[in-house]
Amino acid sequence: MNLSTVVVPVNRAVGLYDVANREAILATVPRETSSVLTVSRHKIYTGRTVKLTGKVTYGANATLVRGQTVTLQSKDGSSWKTVTTKTLSPDGTVTFAVKPNRTTTYRLAYQGAAPLAASVSSGQTITVTAPPPPPPPVATSASSGSAGSSSGGWSTVPATGTGADIVAAAAGHIGKPYSYGAAGPNAFDCSGLTQYVFKQFGISLPHNAHAQLSYGRAVSKAEARPGDLVFFLSGGHAYHVGIYAGNGYMIDAPNSGSVVSKRQIWTSSVTFRRVI
Repeated sequence: MNLSTVVVPVNRAVGLYDVANREAILATVPRETSSVLTVSRHKIYTGRTVKLTGKVTYGANATLVRGQTVTLQSKDGSSWKTVTTKTLSPDGTVTFAVKPNRTTTYRLAYQGAAPLAASVSSGQTITVTAPPPPPPPVATSASSGSAGSSSGGWSTVPATGTGADIVAAAAGHIGKPYSYGAAGPNAFDCSGLTQYVFKQFGISLPHNAHAQLSYGRAVSKAEARPGDLVFFLSGGHAYHVGIYAGNGYMIDAPNSGSVVSKRQIWTSSVTFRRVI
């Protein structure tokens, strides 16, 4: 039936019947839906886990679909294959955790259930790369040179003011274990340590080394002062961060199996940022 021919009288006794009939007809018309998939990170190292969040809505007010089945799919050549299937929660969302070993595109697929039509989300690509070589074993810290002198191009100006306080705060966690994803107070990863320490000084940093690279202002190796952030780079990407302690040393949470330590900076592929 063409709905344009349905007459809905207003001022006749049969009007109520006609309105009910029209609603029954409309209930048989499929309603378009919209599937959406978001990812926590678009770039990861091999072996890391990514969280994907999906939802399905319908109508002009983007009403959430709840309690229905959706499928996470990954692209395989020109086709899509099912990764896993879940049910939309009471809050209208669904969460997946994936650990791709290569660059992969994912999408969310909803099969539909009358009167809601099927839909698929746009693809979300997660780029997977091999991690850079791990930092070398923790070295024993050495004493700083005299104030104002330099050694190997490093400024040896001693820590003062807030910079000294930041170094002291970081040093207070020396010996605590490294744990990926940890941000204190009992364990840390590299950006978790810097985030935790700087939060004590009123600075909010994201829990991601590369994201922290956009904070503060750049300073040169010769200008670096204790309390600055030092970032380790690979292809322009910051894969590690620590707190500069002066004279070519830093305090950081190195890698799995290690502890927060003060140790020598081992590479010239670094950049410094002054946040405070």
